[in-house]
Amino acid sequence: MKRSKMKKRVVFTPFILLCSCLAMTFGICGNEQSPKPTEPPEEPVLSSPNPSLQEQMKYFNWLMKLYQDDFDALFQEKAPVFIAANPDFSENDEIMFYQMKSYRYLKKWKEARDKANEIIQKYPESGYTAKMGGINGRTEDQAAFDYAYLVKDYHEKRFEECIEKVEDYMKFYPNNWRIPQAYCFYSYALYHSGNKEKFFRISDKFLNESLNPGQNDHISFLQATMLVKQGQYQDAFILIEKMKTRYPESDIFHKFLELRLECFYKQKDYAGLEREADEIIKQYPQKGKKWCTAMAWKGIAMMNSTPPKTEEALPVFESMLEGNLSDTGVTDENIATAAIWRIWIAEEKGDRETAKKYMKKVKTEMKEGVHKKRVMERFESLLNE
Repeated sequence: MKRSKMKKRVVFTPFILLCSCLAMTFGICGNEQSPKPTEPPEEPVLSSPNPSLQEQMKYFNWLMKLYQDDFDALFQEKAPVFIAANPDFSENDEIMFYQMKSYRYLKKWKEARDKANEIIQKYPESGYTAKMGGINGRTEDQAAFDYAYLVKDYHEKRFEECIEKVEDYMKFYPNNWRIPQAYCFYSYALYHSGNKEKFFRISDKFLNESLNPGQNDHISFLQATMLVKQGQYQDAFILIEKMKTRYPESDIFHKFLELRLECFYKQKDYAGLEREADEIIKQYPQKGKKWCTAMAWKGIAMMNSTPPKTEEALPVFESMLEGNLSDTGVTDENIATAAIWRIWIAEEKGDRETAKKYMKKVKTEMKEGVHKKRVMERFESLLNE
């Protein structure tokens, strides 16, 4: 169901309206109401050049019926013609308000914004201007609706659309309490869209103004990752060291370490990678995410050395695969890396039994997900022997 009934006829509480907006946004509405008509109602006739008030009201009700029944194209065609021909009609502000809403349902964001501004300028004392929040342009309920849409675009990887909606959101609701979180999605979407210059400008603003301190570690991590992607390894090293100092309790601290190790790997400095991994292992000797991350990269460094340090790498990978692989204290990505290398080494040595042993361990113990799938797809034939 696309339309709610008109405000004048049914009163919604803000909570119900918010739930309705979110339900419509994510497609979780309950039972549909009766089907909408497939043909628009017949257009009333207006006397020219001076229709009576009764005729105007009849035409107004017809326009509202078009809006309610989703005949948006016809509604948008006829509404401005009626307003232009009847500039003093008392309900023109309401017609324009539903024009704005129609544009929003059609996701024509610029037209919706322009129509909202037109209402505010033409009818500053109107109740519909007040409903839109006056010069701020929107109500809290509408803000919730718009925010839900930009979040949905981000999660569905429509990053350019998300960026556009965030920018509109900031113009419409400059003082809304969701602005800090909107900036988060703005930074994330810019990162994923590859807009490097704008990403750094917006993420710097986010961090410098402490818009949402709880997300600072994640935004900083994206900045460091972007630097690594650009090959700016020295700048990445400096930023990662700052991150380690600023966010020692971060839930992604192990990713800071991993990104630093990746810098060595990208530069093919395998000796430096192994030394750095050893330093981290000394600092975090207990099995956990930090230890697991460093052990995985140490093994990778050994296997990429010239010549490969295969025998030395074996106990590294085996220690990572001890115990139950579903242990929440380790990272699935690094466990998968250890499993792939250990099984590969066994196959290279012709040791099929050891390869099968670790493959069965992965199958029975490792949590379902992309990393387990990565191992299973590569060595699944072992389980069929």
